[in-house]
Amino acid sequence: MSRTRILLSADGVSLALLVEDDRLPRVVHWGGDLGVLDAAAFDAVADTGVPLIGGSQPDQPVHWDSWARRVTAPLSDLA
Repeated sequence: MSRTRILLSADGVSLALLVEDDRLPRVVHWGGDLGVLDAAAFDAVADTGVPLIGGSQPDQPVHWDSWARRVTAPLSDLA
């Protein structure tokens, strides 16, 4: 497995990206400055990271009544 490590840092913030084989880059850190990392330290950050749950999850269940219109049920109606 090939690993390409990308570390961008500025103004006290670091963005660490890991590209494995032919996959899309994966964000392994986005936050406080990590400083200078060698390959082993970068891999430790990448391998011990907690996966994030993105903000694309709906706050309420989404129901489709057709291909053209979306209906969102209030949570109080589901009980």
